[in-house]
Amino acid sequence: MLSTNTFEPGVNGFPNGGGVSTNGLTEELINRALKMIWDQSSGSVDTILLNGDQKHALNLASCFYKSDCGEYHNVVVSRWVPSDTVFFLDSSKISVTPIEGRSFQYKPLSMADDSIEGQVFGEYTLEMKNEAAHGLIHGLSLDGK
Repeated sequence: MLSTNTFEPGVNGFPNGGGVSTNGLTEELINRALKMIWDQSSGSVDTILLNGDQKHALNLASCFYKSDCGEYHNVVVSRWVPSDTVFFLDSSKISVTPIEGRSFQYKPLSMADDSIEGQVFGEYTLEMKNEAAHGLIHGLSLDGK
């Protein structure tokens, strides 16, 4: 989904982080990614989405991260984020929308005596507006490995 602001430590001028060659997540990498995303879109990244392994590696003790620019970012931990990746998202440009004609619906299936059976279904997708307002760092190691 993201191609404009895709960074990898030590690749194409993106730093390794803190002058080390372990390619682990550091505040330097976070701040550099935030600045490069802002330069690209003038967007406002307000959410950092990462796996518990990367949160532990950075030792973020709270649910918020204060960047060098003095901005606060929500830190959201999800088991579904790959452990080598951190996403930087502008939540004002993301929404969950139904696929055309597939919002939540109820369809009756059968009726027997006093029992009615039915099915609730729907299909939704993640809509991202202004792809350049978001970014990610991938290829991060864990604990210097």
